[in-house]
Amino acid sequence: MGKGRGVRRDGAVPKDAFASLRPLHYMGGMAIFPRPVSPRTAFADLRGFFRQDHPYKWFVALCSVLATGLIVYAFVLDARTNILPKEPQIIYFKNWRADRSDVEVLEQLKKDVVIREKALQRKQNEFQGVADAFGIEWRRDAEANEKLRAAENARVLRAIDARIAKAKAQEVARGTAVDTGTAPAVTGDSK
Repeated sequence: MGKGRGVRRDGAVPKDAFASLRPLHYMGGMAIFPRPVSPRTAFADLRGFFRQDHPYKWFVALCSVLATGLIVYAFVLDARTNILPKEPQIIYFKNWRADRSDVEVLEQLKKDVVIREKALQRKQNEFQGVADAFGIEWRRDAEANEKLRAAENARVLRAIDARIAKAKAQEVARGTAVDTGTAPAVTGDSK
């Protein structure tokens, strides 16, 4: 440890061990452009390039301007991307009547199960198209999966039917049976 610059024996670091911000003498003579380049020499080089009788000089100049312009355009486009807050997303839901019977609720649930299955089938067809495009084999497993899904849907629909029958029996026992065939339409937006 020489001349008090390192760590002392007690583990403390002296204040003068690191460079400080005051002696920046090496920054004074530094130019903006490196030594061989200045705006005057760059302009002279460009003027010399256009004075040459080269058959491709205009093509090279155009490619240089286009490449530079493309890079600048990419930066401008990137600066405008994802800087604004997202628009609020409005999610609509059905406004159900408060006096719906259990039977009406369960029948709507049964319709929703069928609608969900159709949407799932549409989405699966889209993925199968993508799988075909990439050469992925899906047909071998599709039959087994289709049978399992059909069995599960049938089980769910049977369970809903059983609950509907039970709800109808309870309504008859209470004397509040509702004819679901002529039930009033659901009010509100169903977007």
